[in-house]
Amino acid sequence: MIGILYALALLRSTTAWGHVGRWGEESQRNGTDGGIGEKCSCEAFLPSSTFNIQDLKMVEEVAVEVHHKLELELGKMETYEIKITAYAMKIVNLTVEIEKMEKDPDAFNEAYIESIKVQIKQVEALVVELQLSGSRIGHCLQGPA
Repeated sequence: MIGILYALALLRSTTAWGHVGRWGEESQRNGTDGGIGEKCSCEAFLPSSTFNIQDLKMVEEVAVEVHHKLELELGKMETYEIKITAYAMKIVNLTVEIEKMEKDPDAFNEAYIESIKVQIKQVEALVVELQLSGSRIGHCLQGPA
């Protein structure tokens, strides 16, 4: 039964392609050019490569949307990089001030010490804000689960 199906498939393909003859001088297809033997020419059947234009439009729209989202996220990352640099400078400056205070605690008045404590609290709040925004970036880059 399978043999018959193979035979029918083979006959169907040969009828679709036309008569299959021997290659020779009289055959212009898939032979040498003019019987000289220097140049070979072949014909090939290429199926139509058309596809649904709606699919192409949909892929293009998705690509544009993804590109736009990526640009937004990259902009946010640049903003966060600037913030991180500023926060790092504040932390370094506070560290220097605290080291000075540790070396000579009597040289600073109570108001100055309180202002340093306020600055430390502000930096702590900035670090928490940065951690939260960093987790949001990671979530956005990973996408929905």
